[in-house]
Formats: sequence, structure tokens, C-alpha cells
Amino acid sequence: MNVELWVGPVLPVARCVPSLSPEDAAAVRRAASSAVADLVATSRTMQRSVLARTLGVSVEDVRIDRRCARCGHIGHGRPVAVDGPAYSVTRSGRIVAMAVVPCGAVGLDAEEERAGSRAWVRGEAALKARGLGIDRLWAPEPQWIFDGLHLVDLRAGRRIGALATDRPVASVCWRRWRPGPP
Repeated sequence: MNVELWVGPVLPVARCVPSLSPEDAAAVRRAASSAVADLVATSRTMQRSVLARTLGVSVEDVRIDRRCARCGHIGHGRPVAVDGPAYSVTRSGRIVAMAVVPCGAVGLDAEEERAGSRAWVRGEAALKARGLGIDRLWAPEPQWIFDGLHLVDLRAGRRIGALATDRPVASVCWRRWRPGPP
């Protein structure tokens, strides 16, 4: 399986507004600070623009379901493209990244490198691929989260990451993300 890995800088909210859906804009308004609002806006803009490019549609036509698998609440669950490819998003510092696969499950995580961070990003990527919450990483025997998954270690400067998929990865194509029309 081929993976597209999109990476881009965190942008100010004002640069993202044209691409935000009403639900995305509401999530940005709920952010605790302007820095968090920038992260949320950039992440949501990246999701919509990459999916629009992948699907060959406008950003307005991209539908993302964020229903929580645990409680059913609309708005705070794992993002899933309706009638689209599987994807996973992560943020690290002032960078946002998104992995897209044509089929199957995918999880992505990235952190600044420090002691123990390689194990952490692998675990979080595996949990995301399984659609589970991070609280499972502290289970007594967390090794099961890796069973049947394929892990790819990633590095970009001082940041390390991990990609977890349920299918063997043939290639990872790194792409620079910039907002704009598909």
C-alpha cells in the first residue's frame, strides 16, 4: 500500500477561514487560546483540502464525520472521511501532518525527539489505527495494540513519528501542504 504523508506549518486562523465548514469554525471558536485555535483551524483546513484533492471535489463537498465511537456525540470523535480514503492527523509544535491511505486503517503520530518518544509515537499511531483512545496506552499489557499492524518509523529534523497501518506499506510519499484550491 502507498501512503501519502502531507506536512505543513500551523497557520493563523485568518488564513484558514475560507476552507472551514460551520462545524470547523465552531471548533475553532471553542479553542482555549489563540495558539490552539490556529492548530485546530490548520488541522481542519488541511483535512478538507487534502481530501478535496484526493477525491477531486471542492472543499465544500468534503464530508467528515466526527462522531465519538464511545458516546456517540457528534463533534469530538475520530475524523472519518465520508465516502473517502482513510486518514490520520497529528500535530507537533508548529507542524501539522496527515497520512492518507486508499483503504484500510491508518494512524499517525509525531513528537519532538526525546527519551522514550519513539515508543510513545509508535503506541499512539497504533491506537489511532485501531480507532482507540490514548487511555489504552496505559493498559497493563499494551503490546496487543501492535498485533497485526505494520509500523513505519518517520523522521523530519528534530521530530520523529510513526505510521501504523493494517496493511504492508510499499512506500511513503512525503508532500508539502499549502492551503489553496484543489
